[in-house]
Amino acid sequence: TCRAVAACFMELEDRSLEDALKSELGGLFEGDFRRATLAMVADPPPHEPTRGEQRKVDELPPIDDDDADGLNARLDLLMVTNDALKEHIAFQDAHEIWKACNGGWTGIGTDEEALIAVIGNRTKDQLDRVDMQYRELFGKPLAEEIKGETSGNFKDMLLLMQMGMAECDAYLLHKATEGWGTDEEALIDVIAPKSPERLREMRDMFQDRYDKSLMDVVDSETSGWFESDFNGVIKALLSRSENVDEETEVDDAAAAEAAAALKTAMSGVGTDEQAVIDILCKANTTQIAAIRTVFENENGNSLESWLEGDFSGNAQDTLLALCAPPIDYYCRRLRQAMDGIGTDEDAITRVLGSLNKAELGVLKGRFFEKYDIDLDERLKQDVGGSWGKAVLTWVSGVDPTLGTEEEAQAQQAALEAIEVQEEAPAEEEEESDDDAKSEKDDDEDEDGEDEDEEEENERKKKRREMQKRKRREQLRKKKEKALKKQHLRKAAARCARERRLLKEAVEEFGEKIRVRMDAEFDGTLYCKQNDLGERSDRAAWRHFKKKGFWKGNLIRFATDDGVFIGALDLHRLLDEHEVRKPRGDEKPYTVDHKAEKLLLKGGKPDTLPVSLVIPVCVSGRIEQHTFKQRNRDLAPFWKKAKKAKLHISRMRARYPEIEEDFDDDPYKWLRRRMKKKVILQSGRTGKVDWEWYQEKYKPNKSVRRAMQFFKRKDWKHRPKLQIVNRDKMTVWEYYRDVGYKQGRTLFIKNGLGRFEGTFSEEGYAQANEIDAEEAWDHYKSAREDGEKPKISLNCMHTLKLFPQDFEVPDSDEEEDSEDEDSDAFDGEHDDSDGEDEDEEDEEDDDEDSD
Repeated sequence: TCRAVAACFMELEDRSLEDALKSELGGLFEGDFRRATLAMVADPPPHEPTRGEQRKVDELPPIDDDDADGLNARLDLLMVTNDALKEHIAFQDAHEIWKACNGGWTGIGTDEEALIAVIGNRTKDQLDRVDMQYRELFGKPLAEEIKGETSGNFKDMLLLMQMGMAECDAYLLHKATEGWGTDEEALIDVIAPKSPERLREMRDMFQDRYDKSLMDVVDSETSGWFESDFNGVIKALLSRSENVDEETEVDDAAAAEAAAALKTAMSGVGTDEQAVIDILCKANTTQIAAIRTVFENENGNSLESWLEGDFSGNAQDTLLALCAPPIDYYCRRLRQAMDGIGTDEDAITRVLGSLNKAELGVLKGRFFEKYDIDLDERLKQDVGGSWGKAVLTWVSGVDPTLGTEEEAQAQQAALEAIEVQEEAPAEEEEESDDDAKSEKDDDEDEDGEDEDEEEENERKKKRREMQKRKRREQLRKKKEKALKKQHLRKAAARCARERRLLKEAVEEFGEKIRVRMDAEFDGTLYCKQNDLGERSDRAAWRHFKKKGFWKGNLIRFATDDGVFIGALDLHRLLDEHEVRKPRGDEKPYTVDHKAEKLLLKGGKPDTLPVSLVIPVCVSGRIEQHTFKQRNRDLAPFWKKAKKAKLHISRMRARYPEIEEDFDDDPYKWLRRRMKKKVILQSGRTGKVDWEWYQEKYKPNKSVRRAMQFFKRKDWKHRPKLQIVNRDKMTVWEYYRDVGYKQGRTLFIKNGLGRFEGTFSEEGYAQANEIDAEEAWDHYKSAREDGEKPKISLNCMHTLKLFPQDFEVPDSDEEEDSEDEDSDAFDGEHDDSDGEDEDEEDEEDDDEDSD
């Protein structure tokens, strides 16, 4: 309506309505009224979203599909309109940020939620336009406003969100190196996962913003007596920006040579650290992935496990970050930042704030693949406050221009598939058209065709065929390259999850041991290990080979030597079935995929090979000799008990009331506690044998009268006493009567080696198919019936592992000669020889007569 009025005014007055109002509205009409009136009639109005471009689009006449110039002009106008819309959104966002930073409508404080809502839901490119608008409208950068209104990790998160990629890296490096001390973890997070191109951009940005050489700063901050390896690795990584080309294709031969050189550098005594650093830091990302694959295929263990064994500290962390795919490294860092006590807010801010929306989409998908939990849900458990809201908004907010990364990848994959499907028919159609044309020419010029034309046609045909073959070969290589990358990524994810599950099993059950075993797949135990509920054996096997294998699920299995948790040894599996391991570009590209084909091809095998296990419990025969050697304090139990006086210090330690209520005299205490267990000087423990006391000291009295004499006056003479059970004991008898209640550890031997641990009710029950509550009574009754069943231990410690082909002798655990016992422990606790005992007996008789 305003435009129509302005047009009529132009016809009547021959001047614009806007110019007329400007000349007329002055004096009292200056200010807001004048600005509002001019805005109403301006053409286009101020801050109209498209600055009038949309009206131009609407006014365009219809254009024919064949009019290329008209179509291009319309496209150019649409692009201008789109840019105008982007600028308008940036204008509105800049105003919203200014209001949030200046207290909203109240003008007091900072509206942090409004600030998060604007910045967290935009992309880095959009926020760059907002920054330009902010500078134009308010005369200062957006970053300066954020620094003035926020603090801490909340400030850093907002700053990183609105910075470009290289600017983020430079800011984080400056923060890590300024002031006292150096944040080595930040240096690793920023530098190690970056490509050579990103490193170049990072270096140039750091130089421009801080007028310092990044190499010099890092060199000075990481030098030191204990940081020589770390200093070398970091400088080598920064040098990748100059001497590594990320576009170079994978060289399989060079990867094999590098893998062999790495093994040589890390084998034997000592490690050639510089050689390892040079090999890894001079390869691009795809070449490092190829080296890792060859190294694992050749050596059976991952490159990361070798690096963990040969490097330590910051140097180890840096090399592990370099070898991992960047997204996998970021997932691991986020998991570490949120595990354990407290939350590493700095690490979460560094990782998430420096990624753009597209990379965050990939990160969220990968995090779910590795840890079976959405990143959003995991973050909600550990972040809070304004900083936490900013993190969650940035991660959960949708990219309004591109959508999620998964959708973009799906669209790209669909387009490539269409190209592959359509290209071949197009070529065939072209070929058929050429053939038809050739036949037509042959019909028309049949009589006049000569040999030169035939040769020319033949050359054209060969040229077309050659071009066709070349295109097909290019398509084939492209598809193979994509498939190889997919295989390597999938295999790496499986290995990562398997290592995580092994670590969790070690934390629950104890140490892991390297031993080659053949595991019989047990569906019940597999479901118990992986929390799958109750399933049949067949259903459990089907789950493992179709789903559990790629999830890195572990196998729990039982043998004669115990119950174990193990990871499938893929290399042994292929060797046992005489399947050659993949090399170079041979399909499938990884050991994991070949193993999967082998598992899917046949039924459930009799056994599965494992080489790394965590014992849940171990079973074997008790080693009596080792138990005696490790428990010297129990020596008196292996001999027949002799009469002896009470052991004052040990009695006092066992019964504190002796010192408090009985004048530190155990004999005085015994007057009141005649049925309690005592400790003799010989070391034996038990109740006093009062029948023996009566026969020895009061043969003419009854047992009751003998005990009364002891209570009245004999205790003052401190006579030697004897316990009820004075026969020598076997290890089993001691453990049955005393050791089991005390929680003593046992020592056993089986086909794997020698182990130490405590009795496992669950393990023994599983081996004998009984309830765990009945395990100890069942084992005792079997021993009393003369049987010698294997005992099961948990909370175990490995004392020795036998060689693979070692034959364990089947010795009797109770075989223990009396002579050996006496030789082993003679002189330790004997109070006297036989003659002295006779003399003492005579003295005791004299005391009785007195």
